[in-house]
Amino acid sequence: MWNATGSKIRILFLIPYLGGGGTERVIQLIASNLRQSHFEVHLGLVRSADKQSREPLPDQITVHRIGVRRLRESIVPLCLLIRKLRPDVVLSCITHLNLVVLMLRPFLPRGLRVLVRQEHAASAGLSQASTRFIYRKVYPMADRVICQSDGMARDFINEFGINPDKLVVLHNPVSIKDTDSAVTPASVNGWCNLITIGRLTHEKGQDLLLEALAEVRHDFPQVKLTILGDGEDLEQLQKERRRLDLCDQVNFAGYCLHPERELSRSGIFVLPSRSEGMPNALLEAAMMGLPIVSTPCCSGLVDLVRNAPAVWLAKAISSRAIADALCQALAEMKAINEEKNDPLPRFCHEFIAPFKLSQAVAAYEEMICEAVRQ
Repeated sequence: MWNATGSKIRILFLIPYLGGGGTERVIQLIASNLRQSHFEVHLGLVRSADKQSREPLPDQITVHRIGVRRLRESIVPLCLLIRKLRPDVVLSCITHLNLVVLMLRPFLPRGLRVLVRQEHAASAGLSQASTRFIYRKVYPMADRVICQSDGMARDFINEFGINPDKLVVLHNPVSIKDTDSAVTPASVNGWCNLITIGRLTHEKGQDLLLEALAEVRHDFPQVKLTILGDGEDLEQLQKERRRLDLCDQVNFAGYCLHPERELSRSGIFVLPSRSEGMPNALLEAAMMGLPIVSTPCCSGLVDLVRNAPAVWLAKAISSRAIADALCQALAEMKAINEEKNDPLPRFCHEFIAPFKLSQAVAAYEEMICEAVRQ
């Protein structure tokens, strides 16, 4: 695992900022857990605004702050950073940032390997012909395109004609802290405490979940919902909560630095998203053994959880379908509670195994080294 000169592989990860959503979390985990004996790790932060991270970055990571407010302002400083640092590998991790790095490719040092990680299906939301044209022209310039599922890889091949040899499917690393000290005694109705985690945007579907909950409470009047996350749709969602008369059932808890603490107190995790790549919040909930209700928001997720025990996949991305899946899940959790006197049933989700930290990071290491050897 060395570069052509026999030194450590110097890699520059690029993300918008620290403490963001699932993508930023994934890259921080990878960067923090690459083997120090084989990799010299650098982290480039494009935007100026950070949030607090769940864990501090280890000392061996060198952080470079570009500190611009808009992505287009990063073009020149990003090019200068790469030319000065001369890494063996650049790994960019957000679609718009990927496009910038790839368009800079002719101005970057020769021998540099450019890897891009896609956070969602490339065809999602690309209705404009001009955008599709840019994808078709720019993405083939990458040495590797990292996809989160086989379905995402198929999307690149079918929609944009990307060479399959450049595509690699890698699982997101998932890591959670020990929450034993954070767990509070569960109430007798802990099984009906729902939780969802995600940025408050149309894409994440919290509005669909509120509409579904208004239906579910007729059969399960004790049901409660905690929504973790912040975002531009907060005010509109709060209005929707009032319109549906759900103020006593729904709590907007805001951004949470350690969501595992809330997960440990919850009965069912719900993912109401309209679109996802591979949702980290769901993977973390699965690692903690929560029963799961989800929309079929991406082919990778559907393939992952199909026929899995204690997972209820809605038949469509709609409030009605979410309500039906929730009622099925709640009925089963209620039966388990009554039979076993277990207010917070937990399950072993076998599908989470490839996402465990050591296994997922090792796969990234192998991919990076293989790209450098070429």
